Amino acid sequence: MNAPAICHNIFQSALDYLKYPSNIILIHYINDIILIMPDEQEVANILKALEEHMHSRGCEIEPVKLKGSGCPKLFEES
Repeated sequence: MNAPAICHNIFQSALDYLKYPSNIILIHYINDIILIMPDEQEVANILKALEEHMHSRGCEIEPVKLKGSGCPKLFEES
């Protein structure tokens, strides 16, 4: 097994336990996570939950890697 496959499996294992609303589409490939949702407020809410969830499982999301509307709101309140 190569490093990208190991990374993908670690992220997938952590994401398997993430609860999110059914109107949100989550796509995961290697160490990328794409969230598709209807509005900016939902983006901010699910990003905060995702960051906390991944952190609790030993994974970190770097703020500089976040792109799209609603993303800067993730770390403003921290």
